[in-house]
Formats: sequence, C-alpha cells, structure tokens
Amino acid sequence: MWLDQATCMPVRETGKFVKSPSVFLKNIEFVREYEMRDGISYPKHIQSSVETRIGIGKAEISIDYSNYTKLDTQALDAAANGNH
Repeated sequence: MWLDQATCMPVRETGKFVKSPSVFLKNIEFVREYEMRDGISYPKHIQSSVETRIGIGKAEISIDYSNYTKLDTQALDAAANGNH
C-alpha cells in the first residue's frame, strides 16, 4: 500500500489473496490506483487477475473510473427532510 504523505489516503494498493474465497479460484491478484483531489482519494483504476482450478484458465478484468463528483450529503438530507 502506498499512501499520500500529506493525507495518509491510499494512492496505490497491490496484493494477492492469501485465502481464496472459492474452491474454484486460485491466485487472485489485484492492483488499485487512486487519484488525489482536494485531499480525498478517488479510485482511478483497478486491475485484477484470477486463475481458476478448472479448465477455464486465467481471467482478467480492468476497470477505469472517471467523472467522479463528491456527493453533497447535507443537500440530500435537507431535500429528504423537505428543507430546500
């Protein structure tokens, strides 16, 4: 895990599962990358690979995140309570 020095928020995580969540899967590896905006760490990219125990072989997934906005929870609470 790499952390932003100023905020201690995650910038990058890499790893391998120690225990498989399924008898059909083995060797699960991942990389998660984040971008810092206004002191908050937002997911930027996730890359995962899994080897299966049956004949399927290796599966990979790559996800890129974009267009994040910070949710204004105070505005949502006010709207839910009828305060506009």
